[in-house]
Amino acid sequence: MQSLAHLCAGRRVLILAPGKSLVTCREKIEAFIRDCNPVVFGVNHIPMPCYRCDRVFVSNLKRFKNLDEVLYKMKDKFVCTSNVSTDKDLCVLNYSGYLNENDAISDNAGLMLINILKKAGVTDFALAGYDGFDSAGVKNYYDDKLLGGIEYEKQTAINSAIVEYFRKAKESLRIEFVTPTTYE
Repeated sequence: MQSLAHLCAGRRVLILAPGKSLVTCREKIEAFIRDCNPVVFGVNHIPMPCYRCDRVFVSNLKRFKNLDEVLYKMKDKFVCTSNVSTDKDLCVLNYSGYLNENDAISDNAGLMLINILKKAGVTDFALAGYDGFDSAGVKNYYDDKLLGGIEYEKQTAINSAIVEYFRKAKESLRIEFVTPTTYE
């Protein structure tokens, strides 16, 4: 936790979730990174090669296994939760300590990362790729390998819960969406 607090001290944090807008809004995101020089985190994925990434946060074993091929190159950049069992020497944080109260989004990786960084003292967040869950399920991620089967009712509940999370979070945090989102 101390290393994250040190890394982020006095800087904005840009969190890149894996939404399609990482592709469709590439120029806007690149301009934001260039102009603001934020600390950049990828959530459960390595952001596309066009984006620099200071850290990769992984809270899901399935997603972690998909990243295994690049782990050896970026070992010092991985931050994992304790439910991701690995024999690698990585920064590991207590999974249950950063879960959300609402069951629909309790283990949402992007929100868990915000909870972690908030505890590390970060108050200024920019978010990209937080598009929201699409009812068809095919527009949710920039990379089809990240697709998962979530039914419409669950997606609607997740979207509503995330909107409420951000509404409450904005009472104490500065949160800016760099790309279009259904969460505002």
